[in-house]
Amino acid sequence: MEAIGRMLDKAVHEGRLSGFSVGVSVGRSLMVSHLLFTDDTLIFCDTNIDQILILCMVLIWFEAVSGLKVNLGNSELVAVGAVHNMDLLVAVSGCKQGSLPMKYLGIPLRVKFKDKSIWNPILEKMERKLAVVNRIARLQRDFLWGGLGDEPNFHLVDWFTVCTPLSSSGLGIKNLRTFNVALLRKWLWRFGQERDAPWRQMIEVNLQLFTKLPRGSNGTDIQEITYKINKWKVGMEV
Repeated sequence: MEAIGRMLDKAVHEGRLSGFSVGVSVGRSLMVSHLLFTDDTLIFCDTNIDQILILCMVLIWFEAVSGLKVNLGNSELVAVGAVHNMDLLVAVSGCKQGSLPMKYLGIPLRVKFKDKSIWNPILEKMERKLAVVNRIARLQRDFLWGGLGDEPNFHLVDWFTVCTPLSSSGLGIKNLRTFNVALLRKWLWRFGQERDAPWRQMIEVNLQLFTKLPRGSNGTDIQEITYKINKWKVGMEV
């Protein structure tokens, strides 16, 4: 996927492909031409026949250098807004014609992000995953104190002590909830370190994280980021 990403970046840099700009209204924009995640690829370009031809050539070059085959039959060409030559673009690209709204990695696209009905399925999926975590934690406790049988057992030590590191007189068993919070907070650390990462620039542009406040050792103000994110979350709930 890195190979096709570099090819698309080169085509955009040479002006042969164009994506869309994010954050123009705040005085700073970020050009997004493609999103890659394992075998799911989302490419943005103009409704120009020349750009569709360039995109087709990029895919052919990718097949030649990687030995992989791009399945255009399972790909979709989706118009954003009114496109009068859609039939021609679909015929040239060899893709199926799709329409909005659609989903990418389970996230709905081109819908009102404040609509609760859109986020309810996502929240339910997260709640199911949290229920699994709670079940695993319960199995950990039951196995520690009573084995795998169904007979009742007594917990001789509180779970906090059990999850305390060995160096602090605990048993060193990992607390899944604490571990999950640590993994989530690592994204704040990555936000300060990976300054050139596209995902970081996207968040920065959307949340308008442009301030002259003093920065920490990692190059970013964690309190400011947290405030902006909380403000954005409150706005979604309105």
